[in-house]
Amino acid sequence: IALTGVGRVDEANARFREAIRIDPAFHPALKELGINEFKKGRLKEALGSLLQVIKLGHADETTHLCVAEVYFAQQDMRAAIPHFEKSRNLLIRQPVSILRFAMSLLDQGEPEKAAAVLDQLPANDAMSRFEAGMALGRSGAHVEAARFFASARKTYPDPLAAGYNQVLMLVTAREYDQALVAGQELLNEGQKSAALLSLIARAYMETGRLEQAVAALREAAGLDPVAIENYVALAMICLERGNDDLGIEIIDVGLHHRPDSPVLHLHRGVLMAAKGDTNEAEKGFETARALAPDSPMPYTALGIIWMQTGKPEKAVEVLRDAARRNRNDHVISYTFSLALIRSGIDPMSPEAREAVNA
Repeated sequence: IALTGVGRVDEANARFREAIRIDPAFHPALKELGINEFKKGRLKEALGSLLQVIKLGHADETTHLCVAEVYFAQQDMRAAIPHFEKSRNLLIRQPVSILRFAMSLLDQGEPEKAAAVLDQLPANDAMSRFEAGMALGRSGAHVEAARFFASARKTYPDPLAAGYNQVLMLVTAREYDQALVAGQELLNEGQKSAALLSLIARAYMETGRLEQAVAALREAAGLDPVAIENYVALAMICLERGNDDLGIEIIDVGLHHRPDSPVLHLHRGVLMAAKGDTNEAEKGFETARALAPDSPMPYTALGIIWMQTGKPEKAVEVLRDAARRNRNDHVISYTFSLALIRSGIDPMSPEAREAVNA
């Protein structure tokens, strides 16, 4: 013990082993050896000594906590849980261990127990509470995750990150009204970003408040003019409301900032098709295909527009190659089969078999 105290751990361990050779059931030496091995990262050796202490009936909370931490490090969450349980009084003084206990419970599908354990984190420990939110969010406990992000917000080094995650968790949980309240609080505090405004817009859209959604997305696009998702979301609202011209205008603003975006060109083609301008729609889809030759969507869009304009043979030609290169894409396969049928194939021809296979 004295050697351990001055940092000469290997010499200390040699003395502990001598004591154990004299008396294999001398649990104080087994415990101290196990703890030293644990601190050195020699987990297998640590576990052997500490389990022997437990077997001898002399385990205390420190022993159980070290065993739990070893099992956690070995990714054996099921084995870690009972030992975390038996070290609760010691556990509550160690936020890292609280997090690991909760993560073990989450791994075993017990989010409610995990949340109860995480409630023992100090109220002012924003870093640990943020990590708790991350762990709960990854496990699908989105409402509980939002609660922990909210509690971290005031003192976390990046309050916008904590607040954004709170709103994201609420939107994911479809608690849109709560998400809007939290989002508005952040905006009132001066915490604003394009990503946050985009989330707020989504909550507005889901609750049928399209005017507010448009306003939020416009502001998001102004803050981050190269983020294509904001233009796409705005344009799709316009499409749903039958205002194709405004949607095209919005996409064109996006293309001014991101002329290299196949997604924007694709959506411009969609809006043009909705408007009935098939030539411009085809241009948009062709540009998207040129910019993203491995993406299946432009090929599908071109196939549909060519079938609508009486050019199914052209659709067959392009989609046959695309279907061969994207064998797992069901949309391309389906569109290819439609193009074959609409091209007037003979039911007994090889093309007919191709259509059935597609």
